[in-house]
Amino acid sequence: MKRFLALIIAIVTLLSIIPMSISAEGEAAQAEKQTLVFVDRNDGIDTNDGKSEDSPVQTLQGAYALLDLTKDCTVVLMSNGIALAGDTGKFEGGCDTKGNNTGSVTITSVYGEKDYRKNNIVDGKDLGGFRTSNATFSVWVDTIFENVDINQYSAKFFVFVQGHSFTVKETVTINDMSGGMTGTNDAKSFTIVGGFQSNLGAHDVTEHARDTHIEVFAGSKILIGAFNRLYTGKNANDHSTGVVHTGDCYITVGGNAQVGNIYYSNLGENTGESVGNTIVTVKDNAKVSSILHNGHSEEIGGLIVNYLGGSIGGVDSKGIAIKGNSVLNYVEATASAATSLLETTAAEKNPFKTNRKLANVEIYGYQTVKNKSDIRLLAVITESDISAYNYVGFKVKIEINGSTYFENNQKINTIYRAVNAVEGNGYEKYTAMELGGYFIFGLDCNISVENENTTAKFTVTPYYDAGGTEYEGATRTFDVIIAKGW
Repeated sequence: MKRFLALIIAIVTLLSIIPMSISAEGEAAQAEKQTLVFVDRNDGIDTNDGKSEDSPVQTLQGAYALLDLTKDCTVVLMSNGIALAGDTGKFEGGCDTKGNNTGSVTITSVYGEKDYRKNNIVDGKDLGGFRTSNATFSVWVDTIFENVDINQYSAKFFVFVQGHSFTVKETVTINDMSGGMTGTNDAKSFTIVGGFQSNLGAHDVTEHARDTHIEVFAGSKILIGAFNRLYTGKNANDHSTGVVHTGDCYITVGGNAQVGNIYYSNLGENTGESVGNTIVTVKDNAKVSSILHNGHSEEIGGLIVNYLGGSIGGVDSKGIAIKGNSVLNYVEATASAATSLLETTAAEKNPFKTNRKLANVEIYGYQTVKNKSDIRLLAVITESDISAYNYVGFKVKIEINGSTYFENNQKINTIYRAVNAVEGNGYEKYTAMELGGYFIFGLDCNISVENENTTAKFTVTPYYDAGGTEYEGATRTFDVIIAKGW
């Protein structure tokens, strides 16, 4: 009996120790998570700690396993030929369906003053960085590519952003090693998809409420799809019902990037789905061949295109109506190209219901009220249709006797108002007709000074938000004489 009791006590004691040991090991593993990992395909080993170029890991999977994805992390590529999609062809590094990855990962071949691409010149060609083939790269945390070369050895490669942000910086090159890339066929391009694909991971339906941000500033033969590809179910194993993707997709193409097609819809046939708004900004010297719909029946929330520079070759709705607003905004530099774009697109294929110039906003002047102690700043928006603007505002700095008296960034949401006439100090009086139906908005600044007729220097910048992008007008400075007291 005593032996039996002794055995029971021993077992209970052992069981009480084991969970503590596991817990301690788990905490230790978590503590070892880091924000910097070096990768070397040739000399690295995935059992290394990856903390320096003397102890690199070998694969991208090995690097992600060491990262603390709740923080901003960096992965340094030391060698050429690192498989962007891993050995399996489907990279799922950092897989997390609960939104715990609140940090970011920057993937680069430059760290400090050292450019590792220079170590990988073969036959005069820079082979440093990534090697891709017929594969997919799933984004589970906000991801940035910079100072890296991507050598694509098959025509097809996919990046699925999955409601996160994905940025290709100006210092990235994408090389068509296959000779078959087009930028207009998703199976023959460096294809970036804002949403999901059914055979990749398991997704919670809540993920479809996320906004997606795609920024491309370099590379060529790129294709972008705003939402999902071949994704007709509410999760990876349910293909029977349509998906409602309520999040919006923000796409920016700038720098010298050359993008073939931008689909403001899904890619592939996703009948029965409805998706959010697509906001596309094209700027700098970027080139976009076409902005279009996939041609399948689905409900699109809205389309806003901010044409700020570069070129857009065409637009095509494929005859599919858009539920919300569809607006083409442009500035003076792109006015002629935008007009041509609209005029040369058949009405049934033109996704834009209106031909509206992107508004300019400028300081018009100021008024003094309440015995010159209150100053009302005035600005004008040169556009009569203000329904697309989320807000307007002023960035104001007031200096008195060389010191900052007041500095603020004030958004104004409700005081758009048409006026019969407006008059600012030192400015002529204009009637509404002469203003062309423009809208005036104002901000009152209450100033109290001790001395009569004190000079206050105002530095004011007006701004407004159109389609989620904030634009500023020109900054103006002027001196105002302030009366004593309120």
